[in-house]
Amino acid sequence: VIPMLRVSGSLGSNWNPAVVRPPGALPENEFLSRCIKCGQCVQACPFDTLDLAAAGAAIPIGTPYFEPRQIPCYMCPDIPCQQACPTGALNPALEQIDDARMGLAVIDPESCLSWQGLRCEICHRECPVQGEAISIEHHPRQLSKHALFVPVVHSDHCTGCGVCVEVCPAKSKE
Repeated sequence: VIPMLRVSGSLGSNWNPAVVRPPGALPENEFLSRCIKCGQCVQACPFDTLDLAAAGAAIPIGTPYFEPRQIPCYMCPDIPCQQACPTGALNPALEQIDDARMGLAVIDPESCLSWQGLRCEICHRECPVQGEAISIEHHPRQLSKHALFVPVVHSDHCTGCGVCVEVCPAKSKE
């Protein structure tokens, strides 16, 4: 289990620990009732982020998802996957990509270079929701006068895009 280091906020209504859905996905039961497994959202994604679940996957076959550790969502401002969805399974009311709630970033203190005393901060610098989803906090050390500058996830702004995971030089031990 990786401890979540985050402050404030709550997870989006469509958050599902088993799968990361495209931006604007409705809550899972409603999403599954509306998604017709047409794959248009997958075709519309310019980064090949989205894929359709194969037979034997832990999620319903043919439904769109992505794995942030492989290819994150690059947060297209025009949200082409949502615009391609013919049924509204990807909520047409989502107007700003920064309002998407696909998942939640997790920082593993055992793997994070900043938590090990090095100045990394790459996740903070590369986050598409710069300065809001991930902040750098000053943590004094007990044994020395040097402080740690560590990333903290703010769930009320984190979109779950996975860019921080992609750029992390340490990658979680998960």
